[in-house]
Amino acid sequence: MFSGQGSQYPRMGKDLYEGSPVFREWMDWLDQRARREAGASVVERLYGERSGSVALDETELTHPAIFMVEYALAQTLISSGIRPDMVLGSSLGEVAAAAVAGAVNVEEGLRFVIRQARVFNERCPPGGMMVVLHSPRILAEHPEFGEDCELAAINGAEIFVVSGTHARLARFESFLKARDIATSLLPVSHAFHSRLMEPARREFLALTGELKTKRPLIPMMSCTHVAFAEDVSHDYFWNVVRRPIDIAGTLRLLSPPRAYAYLDVSPSGSMSNMVKYNGAHRRPSPSWSVLQRFGDGSARLRTAVEDISVLLSEPQEV
Repeated sequence: MFSGQGSQYPRMGKDLYEGSPVFREWMDWLDQRARREAGASVVERLYGERSGSVALDETELTHPAIFMVEYALAQTLISSGIRPDMVLGSSLGEVAAAAVAGAVNVEEGLRFVIRQARVFNERCPPGGMMVVLHSPRILAEHPEFGEDCELAAINGAEIFVVSGTHARLARFESFLKARDIATSLLPVSHAFHSRLMEPARREFLALTGELKTKRPLIPMMSCTHVAFAEDVSHDYFWNVVRRPIDIAGTLRLLSPPRAYAYLDVSPSGSMSNMVKYNGAHRRPSPSWSVLQRFGDGSARLRTAVEDISVLLSEPQEV
């Protein structure tokens, strides 16, 4: 499972970079290509001496950083013998998922996320995203805020995300706090999955026209389309940026009769949390995350590999 914007934080993956030769090799390889395209080292900004003071909310840094960490972690797991039967992408994570699935060449995918971030900065107004711990019905019940803040993601029955300008988000946040509804602003610089991204549409579609795509070699599940992705050409990735995400609906689609083992390769373990929150493990379908803001990623990697290796060695229910 691959997440998108908002899951990043300073020094994400640093312990793996220092402790896993495979992860480090992939990060360095990707960084060389990022440097050619962007003129700066993503690895240096993530793990250098001043990395602790770097605010990871600039799209031109966070786009390639998230892609690189997720792809490098996926390849680290694959090198350990953990190969996915399916990939699931959410927002920006759909590009990393497509690269792992073979639908997009990884180098071209990295170049694509760097260039789209540049287009967003040049064309789109500043904005933000906010997590709300409540039913999204509140937007319909108070249409004055539904006009200000667009529904960006449905993560569960009682958790959703809105996008909008900073001023409109602040207005909605004050309204919610007065009613003891918890909120949390995400570390992003744009209002993804909202009409504020529309100014980038023409140039974004020009970028997708340059991106060579093919049929995925591994089944791809999209949290935007809530369906398996058979074709990622044309406006597929524009819809990923512009349309709302439905993680809850996607996990429901993957519910019984099949059982799944979910492995979160996002920087923060947010996708694994969504699996648990939505009860997708009931059959049961266990989930693991390797990276979290606080914790030893190297130890969690070893645990995940050991647990999944044991799971794969057991007789499977037909």
